[in-house]
Amino acid sequence: MIKPAVRIIAAVVAIGVVCCAAALIAAMHPSEEAKNATPERVPEEVRGARA
Repeated sequence: MIKPAVRIIAAVVAIGVVCCAAALIAAMHPSEEAKNATPERVPEEVRGARA
């Protein structure tokens, strides 16, 4: 009984780690469209109070 429970917990933790890593990678690498944005194309909420 203990070993199956430990395996399930380990699998859930491993899935969580993979998902967190994927989310961090996605957040750190903006899309090509975001990289090529010009001030005219950037939405007001992204520009904030600087404009």
